[in-house]
Amino acid sequence: MEKKFAHVTELKSTQELIDIYNHATDYQEQFVKEVYDELLARGVDGDKLFRERERYIQEQNKYVELGKKVSILEMIFYPLFVLKFYYTLEKLDRDDGDEYFDPSSAELMFIFLIVVLITLGLSARPFHIATAKIARRGEEPIYKYTKGSRIYGWIMTVVGCWLLIEVILETVFS
Repeated sequence: MEKKFAHVTELKSTQELIDIYNHATDYQEQFVKEVYDELLARGVDGDKLFRERERYIQEQNKYVELGKKVSILEMIFYPLFVLKFYYTLEKLDRDDGDEYFDPSSAELMFIFLIVVLITLGLSARPFHIATAKIARRGEEPIYKYTKGSRIYGWIMTVVGCWLLIEVILETVFS
């Protein structure tokens, strides 16, 4: 059998080759076979390699199943903060107080940009929770957060985007 990657495998240390073998899905199949052959040629026990690889995969699967959870405080206070911001905007829109406020177009544009930036900021954290992954080539993506946390993230992202769209539409049509 022709060794296409011999020039690479011969230069690597045994530990580097073991790491490559453990992360086989990140490399071409032919390269992993040549790494395995090189490890056997260096006198590494094939059964031990297989056991270490299986242990590594089990550790990764354990992490995938567990994932990080979003704290209960964040799940409670974040929606309350979003709702408080929304009701503040609604109150400002409906405020018929004694003071007459007539902002210039530049002031209106500044207020609009600040509101847009705040709503984008409110959507950033939930979007990160919903989509954060530990990148893996050739496998299903491994998410950083649990499924329940990702669902919460998507719900809060939609709420933040809904708020942003409402602010934009209200500004355009008022």
